[in-house]
Order: sequence, then structure tokens, then C-alpha cells
Amino acid sequence: MKKRFFPTFVAIVIFAVLYVYANKYEIEPIPNAGEDNPVLLCDFRPSDVKSITWKKGTPDEIKVECKTEEAKTSYTLVKPHQWRGDESEIGGLLRNFEDFNSERIIAVNASDSSIYGISTQSQQLHVELATKTYIFTLGSNNPIGNSVYFMRDGDPTIYLVKGVISPAFNKTFNELRAKNIFPEDFTGVNSVELFNGTDTFKMQKPTGEEWKIVEPKICKADSTEVSTVIFSTHDIKAARFVQDEWDSKQKDEKAEELDKFGFEKPFCKVSFSENASKSWQFIVGKEENGERYVRRSDSRTVYAVPSSILTVLDKTFNNLRTKDLPVVDKKDVKKVSLRSNGTVCEIEPASPTWKCNGKDVDEPKLNAMFEALRSNRVKDFFPTAETEARGLSKPGDAERIEFVTASGTTSFVFGKGEATHISILIEGRDEIFSVPIQMHESFKALYDSVKPQPKTENATSTPASISATTVTPVAVDAVATSSEIKPAVTEEKPVEEAQPATVDAVATSSEIKPAVTEEKPVEEAQPAAVDAVATSSEIKPAVTEEKPVEEAQPAAVDAVATSTEIKPAVTEEKPVEEAQPAAVDAVATSTELKPAVTEEKAVEEAQPAAVDAVTTSTELKPAVIEEKPVEEAQPAAVDAVATSTEIKPAVTEEKPVQGVSSETVEGAGSANN
Repeated sequence: MKKRFFPTFVAIVIFAVLYVYANKYEIEPIPNAGEDNPVLLCDFRPSDVKSITWKKGTPDEIKVECKTEEAKTSYTLVKPHQWRGDESEIGGLLRNFEDFNSERIIAVNASDSSIYGISTQSQQLHVELATKTYIFTLGSNNPIGNSVYFMRDGDPTIYLVKGVISPAFNKTFNELRAKNIFPEDFTGVNSVELFNGTDTFKMQKPTGEEWKIVEPKICKADSTEVSTVIFSTHDIKAARFVQDEWDSKQKDEKAEELDKFGFEKPFCKVSFSENASKSWQFIVGKEENGERYVRRSDSRTVYAVPSSILTVLDKTFNNLRTKDLPVVDKKDVKKVSLRSNGTVCEIEPASPTWKCNGKDVDEPKLNAMFEALRSNRVKDFFPTAETEARGLSKPGDAERIEFVTASGTTSFVFGKGEATHISILIEGRDEIFSVPIQMHESFKALYDSVKPQPKTENATSTPASISATTVTPVAVDAVATSSEIKPAVTEEKPVEEAQPATVDAVATSSEIKPAVTEEKPVEEAQPAAVDAVATSSEIKPAVTEEKPVEEAQPAAVDAVATSTEIKPAVTEEKPVEEAQPAAVDAVATSTELKPAVTEEKAVEEAQPAAVDAVTTSTELKPAVIEEKPVEEAQPAAVDAVATSTEIKPAVTEEKPVQGVSSETVEGAGSANN
């Protein structure tokens, strides 16, 4: 026999469904001790309501009519006066009755409800729906807990409900009426006239254009400021109602009696219009106790509003005008001129980037300057009478930017900076603007990146030939015997630290002055000190056009026993290639001439050039050869005799190499034997 499981499976599923349903929907919850099961007293949505009426056993009642269209519900007070209802207030209290349940049942069939504060004089709320009307009566508060007694029409049971329902029953007419003064839609407003107590400003927004000021003078308006005036006024709400238009006494009052609110001479007044077909006017009167009286021109209802919210209407011409700087579109610019410290840098567009003096411009810095110009807004406006105080009394000498386009030139002149802002002039405008300092910073960053850079001279030079401005003259003491000369410059001892060529002294002491030191540059150096003997000397050229310095014979000296005048080494007419070399004196004993530099004997170890001097002419051997450049050469060693000599400087600070004058230098003093 074959078993069938499908019917069994279906039966199990049905049993499970019934079990869940029974446990969820068929079981009544067991209340806690002292509590009852809640009773659903009403269940409706605010959109279901047609009207609400507040009654309290008297002819006076408040009635609100409700109307729902396109998922939006509006409320209108029709009793005791016609007025707009406060949507948030009325809609909020109706939401208290959605799924409205009791907390406890106090009496199922109470014979005397007055002991619970429920009588014909109790506050009632009538809620009219399309098919039914609920009538709720609110009793007194329960002594224990935050609950109140409650009844509904057609049900003799006294219920205890949550106390949060009480405020819905105790509403006044002014609490239920709308507080916004302008319920109209202001999005189409295209004309605004503002009187700030002293001046009147008119703004207009032609179709498809931006806001502009047309009075007291025409200029572009600040759209944000104008929008603030429009929509801040539209959103003003009354803190309280001071006087209503339906007040019978008010209707009989004369206009001059209304001046008690300050409307005859208003604090400010603003008018709005839309295509001349709709118009509204808001009048602000005097202030009392932190509030100002306000009203619409088409109603006698007077409201009190906090004074602080009316500051949005306290505007000046400069508040309402545009804060944007003149727009300069980068793609329209033909040239940008930057001036600072008397230097002008011109930047022009070139493919693929901009250039200044043929060099590429830092594109991010250029873009940053255009962005600062576009985004920075004017903080303050000042009259031109303040040009001196703002650092703009001499705009011709100030830093500036000029943008040249096909339509003309726009110039911005920078003045004095103050913390986060700087004063500027825009040429052609009769006022001063205070703008964020970022505009000047972007200008400086771009200018510093394109300005001409000063040329720097290489302080360390190793020329192949001797320059007159780099020569270290040889200091010489005059003595009566031969002397050993110490090297002036070695590889380890640069010229700044080198001992000048020295001479041993015998007959008299002598002070050796350094030729060049760190503190005494070559222009101020002591020229080669030279003593002369007692006859005229013929100086052979050390360097000529045909014989460069590497191959030149050192200065030869033919010395006899008379004083000799030393000719300047370099003059304006005689350049260094043709100059007379430093004159050399001879001494009265013979000396063996040792080579100053050889391939095997470096300059640090070399014997200084000796002088073979007698009472006749003497030939000096070269101190520089082709293999030993001048940088490594030993300076010519010179012995001198004991007579004074006039030394003319080859180069001084005031006399450059082309035009040397002479100065006199004392020699060794007197002769010593």
C-alpha cells in the first residue's frame, strides 16, 4: 500500500496559520492591576475633517472650516471673525485624535458626570467629518497622574485619557489665527521700494535680467540683499495682535489718532509689486519694550513683532548695491600688466600658455589671480576724500594690475592693507573699495614669479689669465739684502686667508699690508709696493697682444742708483694686455735665480722667484709657464733697496681698471747698509 504525504502537509500549514491568527488577533490583552483594556474613542485623519468648533455652553464659539485640495489642507476661521487659520496650530491638535484611545474606564453608565467635571458648561470640541460628527467633552483633571476625564457624545461611559489632549480643547481665537502678515506668494515680485527713515531706494528686476537699483542712481544691485528684503518681510510673524480691524472703536477713530503706533512717521516702509498688477506695503512704526508696531497698508490690524527681526530692513545704498568687482573674463584678455616697485611686467596669452618676456608664466598663479578677482566681494565703500588715509594719494606710484581687452583697460590700484582687507581704486570710479587681502596676495605671487631676477656674479673664479680686478698685488718691504718670498696663494689657502707675499727685512722693520683680505677687497687693496734704485729703469712689457700672459716674460728691471717713478699698471688708454708691469727694484748683491714653479715642484713648495740684481740691468726668468697657469704661479719676488718710492695704485674703488689714478705709498723709510 502506497503512502500519500501531501494532504498531511497542507493540513499542517493551515493549522499553523490559524494558530498565529488566533494568538495575535483573537486574544484580548490582560490589563495590569488597576487598568482596563484601552478603548478606541475615535480614528480619523486631519484630511477627513470638514470643520472644528469649540464650544463652552455659551453663544460664543470658535469655528474653523477645513479644506483639502491636492493633499494640502487649509484652515479658515469663520467665527467669531473671518481670518486665516494657523495651519501648524490646527493641524497639530487634530493629530492628537488619530488612533485616540482611553487609558481607563471610570464609569460605564455614570448617573452624575458632574463629579468628574463634565457638565453643560464644560469645554466641548465638535469635529465634523463627511459622514459623522464627533462631540468630545473634557472633564476635570484626575487627582492622581497626568490624566483627565473624558466623554464622547452618545456614550454614557466616563473615560480617563492622557492629559496631553487638554490643550486641544482650550484654544483662543488669537491662538488659532495665522500669525504671518503676508500669506501671499512673493516669488513673482519684480519691484521693491524701500524707505529706511531718511532715504528711499528703488530696485527693479526686468524680465530675464538681474536686479538693479534705479534710484537714487542707477547701478547693479546685490541680488542677495534684495532677496533678503523681500522674503524676510514675507516671513515676518506677529508676536501678538495689538488691534484688529473689526474693532468697532477703531473704525470710528480718525487717522491722526493712529499715530500712537508711529505709522504717520514710520521707522521704515517697504513696498512690493508684481508686474504692476499686485502690490503690497509693509509699514513699521515706533518701538516699545523691545517690540515694534507693524501693519499692512491695506488693513488696520496692528501687530507687535520683535524689533530684532526688523534689522533686515535697515539698509543703506551701499548695502543694496552689488559687492562684485568688475568682471574680467580671462579668455577676453589681450594683456595683463603688473606693476610693483617701479617695475612693470607684461603677460600676454600665447600658445599653449601665457608668457612674460618670452618665458612661460606659472599658469596656476595666473588662474588664482583671475579667481580672486571673480570671487572676492567688496566689504566696504569709502569716498575719494579718504585716498590719503587709504594709502592711495599717489596712485601713479602704487602697485597695480591692468587688464587689457578689446573693449578697453580695467585697472586696479592697491592701497593700504588692514588685517584681512586692502583698499583699492578702480580707475574711472569715484570711490574706494575695501576687498579681501587675497586679491593682493594673488597679485604679488604672480608678480614675484615673473619679475626680472637680478644677475649674480660668481665670487669664486679661476680665470686662465690675470684680470686687473682679481690681481693680488705683492707687498714689498725695502731692505738691503735678498729675501725669501712666501707663497701668497696655495690650493689649501685661498686668497681671502692667504699671507701676502712677504719680504724678510734686515736693516729696518717694515709692516706688510695684506693685498686682499675678506674685509679688504681688491679695489681697496694696497698696490704692489715697489722700491726703486738710484737710476732710471726700463720696464719691459710683461704682456702684449702677441704674447699672452701664459708665455710672457716677467717684468724685467734695469736699475741703477737713482730714484725711479713707477708707472701705473693699467690706465684707460692702456688696457691690461698692453700695460706696463709692476716696476721692480734691484739690490746690490748677486742672487741666484731659482725657478718659481716647475712640474715637479708645486706652488706650495716652490722657491719664490729670486732676483739676480747688480748695478746693471737684470733679466727675470718667467714666473708663469704654459704648463703652470697663473692661478698656481708664484708671484714675482722682488728685493729692494733702502730708498723711498712713490707707489701708484693700479685699481681703487673709485678708479676702475680703465681709469686708474695714483696714490702715494710710503716705502721702507731710509737707507740701511
